[in-house]
Amino acid sequence: MQSLGPAATRAAGTDSGADGMEVTRLRAQLDQLQAEREALRWAAGHDELTGLPNRRLFHERAPSLVDTARGALLVIDLDGFKPVNDTYGHDVGDAVLAAVGGRLAAWAGNHLVARLGGDEFAAVLTLDDVRAAVGLLAEAIAAPIPVADKQIIVTASIGVAPVGPGARVDELLRQADQAMYRAKRWHHPPGEARVAWVGEPPPDANPKSRARRFVELIIEPGRRCDPVAPEPRFRPGDRIWVHRGGDRCPGVVEAAAQEAVTARYRRTDGPGTVVDTVWMEYVSRRTDTDPHLDR
Repeated sequence: MQSLGPAATRAAGTDSGADGMEVTRLRAQLDQLQAEREALRWAAGHDELTGLPNRRLFHERAPSLVDTARGALLVIDLDGFKPVNDTYGHDVGDAVLAAVGGRLAAWAGNHLVARLGGDEFAAVLTLDDVRAAVGLLAEAIAAPIPVADKQIIVTASIGVAPVGPGARVDELLRQADQAMYRAKRWHHPPGEARVAWVGEPPPDANPKSRARRFVELIIEPGRRCDPVAPEPRFRPGDRIWVHRGGDRCPGVVEAAAQEAVTARYRRTDGPGTVVDTVWMEYVSRRTDTDPHLDR
């Protein structure tokens, strides 16, 4: 049997070390390619800003969920988002959308929730008490969102379509979308979501009953706020009172539309300010000076 000399032994060791280094390099390259593949797969089915499933992934997962005897499909559209985006810029708007996406994900848990695009979202709930879940969703969205030195408030219009055996996702989306737009046309107290169920009439179709409810909402025992006469026009910078929950809060108009204003107003429970979109019924002109707001 022939033995290797010292030089041959060193050469063999060098070749073995080179092979080991090459194997390590190839494994690292393979791990990187697999990570890139997983990242691409995730990006194809998720919204980059909120991390929620996107429209494509929603349509892949929803069909198996709506073919059941319990639950509902929801279409959720934010109220008051466009004025915030227009007034404070897309960075603030993106921060608001990211915060809403986080709240939707926490609310949904194991249920499916997705961002369809813009400020529109969708969800499929497979549970018995959908009404209670929708109420919790409305509260979660309406909580103030801290962005920089502001507290932004957006609410939601929600359309709800009950699911059922043999239900089709595209048809449920169409029905829930129509219900959502029907809800969006209703006036409602600031900070409250509007929810419309497919097949159910609106809760306040009578304008007179809507006015009576408004008077009841802004008057609490021992704390009276006079009913508000809608103003024909507001401009950015106008001083206003925002009537909320029995309080009259001093505010300033940030942006104005025909039926609503985006206002920055002082909270009654502290020195901070809130940015909110408010219907004209809940806004009146202010002549008093507030050093915290007026400059």
